[in-house]
Amino acid sequence: MTLSGIELRYLVNDISKKIDGYYVSNIYGITKDSLLFKFHHPEKSDVLLMLSTFGIWITKVKIEPIEPNKLLKHLRNNLLRFKLKEVKQIGTERIVYLTLSYFEKEFV
Repeated sequence: MTLSGIELRYLVNDISKKIDGYYVSNIYGITKDSLLFKFHHPEKSDVLLMLSTFGIWITKVKIEPIEPNKLLKHLRNNLLRFKLKEVKQIGTERIVYLTLSYFEKEFV
């Protein structure tokens, strides 16, 4: 079952509030279509954010890899220690944009 634009809007707003100011501390490949981001904050507990073609959600469970993810090595090399700047959805699109920054570098 896919998420509607309005359901995704609720998730994006909730996630944005919960992980504002966090840094990417690790990225795990779960399947070829799913990634688990571990976000760290110096004063708050770590947050696990699951990104999948089926949706986006915060979880407390670290899921073990099921199959290799070709994008994982590239993301780990380029995004670790990046700060989450923004989580947004344009209109009712079913696309979520994560903006990560590190000094002058920015990744969307």
